[in-house]
Amino acid sequence: MSTRLVVSPHFDDAVLSCGDTLLTRDAATTVLTVCGGSPGPGTPPSEWDWQCGFADGHQAAEHRRQEDERACAAAGAATVHLPFADLPYSGPKDVEEIAAALEPHLAGADEVWAPTGIGVHEDHLATRDAVLLAAQRLAIPRLNLYADNPYAGALGWTTPDGERTGTLRWSDALASMPAGATLGELQLRHLTPARAAAKIALVREHASQLASLGHFQRTLTWLDGLLATEAWFVCTVAAKAVVG
Repeated sequence: MSTRLVVSPHFDDAVLSCGDTLLTRDAATTVLTVCGGSPGPGTPPSEWDWQCGFADGHQAAEHRRQEDERACAAAGAATVHLPFADLPYSGPKDVEEIAAALEPHLAGADEVWAPTGIGVHEDHLATRDAVLLAAQRLAIPRLNLYADNPYAGALGWTTPDGERTGTLRWSDALASMPAGATLGELQLRHLTPARAAAKIALVREHASQLASLGHFQRTLTWLDGLLATEAWFVCTVAAKAVVG
């Protein structure tokens, strides 16, 4: 059986953006979370984690790691958690450092998925750029860049980009693609109600996020809501020589 690696910036991004892909068990799948680390015990919670009911950042990370393991197990996928902490518990990400940590995992994968960076969250952009850098070094000629939910589908999948607002504009992420990466046409897959329900069941494993996410996206867990569509670009990657 072929192998599939889905690279997720945070614990919930893989299931939100390509949960149906995880459930398509035509490959041995691993979900690798880049921001799988934890700030130390007693670290004051971020505003988001406080809204989600956590007393400190360490508690939030540990709880979400367990949620991720349950969701991936339900999808039949293995998990890998890299030690980087998410914003705002860390400073800006070092793309080179993340790429070096990713390379052993990308090297053995037949199929690679990574975020496009829609929503221009710094962790998502750093994850994308690190995957592309590692792919260039390993001469991986193509991979799939998934549209990051809930940002990507927040204003509808067919809304012209000029009508999107703020960080929900796709063009901001697409304009920041690193040199050597070329995107093909957008691919869309509309899920049947049964497949949408199966995906939403995975998302519900990330219960600590849902109340806050649902506050901004009321249709998040509807069978015909934004999660019922998955979108991605096939990305071709020019090989990059390693110097030194």
